[in-house]
Amino acid sequence: MVGRIAYICLDDSANIIIGRLIENGLEVDIIKSKLDIKGIKQFSDIKAIVVHPSKEEAVELELANYMKIGFGLKEVKIIVITNFTVREVIMKALELGANDILTDLTDSESVVKRIEDISGIKNANGNNKLYEEKDFILFSFKELVEREVKAASRGEYSLAIVYLYQLIDAGLYIDAPEDFLSSLKTIVKNSVRDTDYVFIQDKYIVLILPFANGEGCENVIERLKGTFKKHPVLKPVNSFALLEGSYAIFPNDGRVAEKLMNKVEADIKIHKNND
Repeated sequence: MVGRIAYICLDDSANIIIGRLIENGLEVDIIKSKLDIKGIKQFSDIKAIVVHPSKEEAVELELANYMKIGFGLKEVKIIVITNFTVREVIMKALELGANDILTDLTDSESVVKRIEDISGIKNANGNNKLYEEKDFILFSFKELVEREVKAASRGEYSLAIVYLYQLIDAGLYIDAPEDFLSSLKTIVKNSVRDTDYVFIQDKYIVLILPFANGEGCENVIERLKGTFKKHPVLKPVNSFALLEGSYAIFPNDGRVAEKLMNKVEADIKIHKNND
């Protein structure tokens, strides 16, 4: 089905989801005011209105109602995405006629998939699972970074790529038991934000951190160093004491995946040569 999605959010909290919708090939009208609504050229192309309240007052729901009633969109699908589950917000969403209310935003890919399903607009790049299965990357890390960088560029937010590694290549993650790797990933995931991605890739632990800056990366690396030294599962593995981290940030360190990855790899070589 050909069509567009109207995405209503008054701040930048929806940038990750909007970026991934666009990256998947969907056309999105970003709405922050009534003026933006009036600027839409073809309302008949709108197949769904996504309402993403930025604050508990949920002004976005009022904009959605204005759009639905005032511009002949009474039959359009409405999806409400909210971290605010107070009764007033949920009741307003129901009164608006929401077809679905999504309150778990920890997995943005699932949210994007649900938007695509409800709107009926086909993902132009296919609906295959993008990232991982049983904690491991399904395709090359470069392809993964390229996808995330494009989403960050479309959504106009920063993105950090962080490698955690051992200064001595002990090969800990290669041929390690799957249950250990799964536990390792869980330990790292519990130490970062819900919106961050964690992967095991060869002998590296790889983090993708939307909205992160250099200070944020340094804090994450230091926090994980402490976690690795103290955690009962990891403490017996002496080589974890040699854990180090390197990172690159979009757009400061580069605007394409290859440049970001080259920066990280160069930093890793410097760290290892200085050890």
